[in-house]
Amino acid sequence: MTTLTEVRTYLDHIETNIRSIQEVLALPEASQEGTAVLEGLLEIRTTVVAAVSWYEAESSPVTIKAKAHSDDRVYEVDFDAEPYFRNANAEAILQLAKCGWGGDYPADNVVLYVAEKSLNDNVVAMFGYLERKNKTADVGFECRVDRESAMRWLKDRMPLLHAAILRQEGD
Repeated sequence: MTTLTEVRTYLDHIETNIRSIQEVLALPEASQEGTAVLEGLLEIRTTVVAAVSWYEAESSPVTIKAKAHSDDRVYEVDFDAEPYFRNANAEAILQLAKCGWGGDYPADNVVLYVAEKSLNDNVVAMFGYLERKNKTADVGFECRVDRESAMRWLKDRMPLLHAAILRQEGD
């Protein structure tokens, strides 16, 4: 398997060859074949740069910051909402944005997903506390997703949904 470092080295070689061909094409005796080779290398470079960008975006530990707390504030937890976004449909994310990214049922679904999948020990502990506490009192919870990190994630991975949310916010 080729590593990202090897791909970047390959890209450096392409850049070097492009510069060399551009120098040759600047000469009066340059041929049309050189132009075709240059166009081919430019196309390969574009493809490799796009692949490297995609790989870096997919492998980077991008998180979508979120917070939840019990209504009595005994528990306040930070967690990564990215797994929810990976699995949610567009309508659920639109509803989350529409409610201002928190304080309503669409946001509750984010933290409930993280708890149900046991993706964060602190979130699981908060719901354990709520289960015990609700035997004697009615204590709820609230969740808020960080708009900036959510929109950054959406822009990279779901650009059409990102644009739809921007339009929705402009209304």
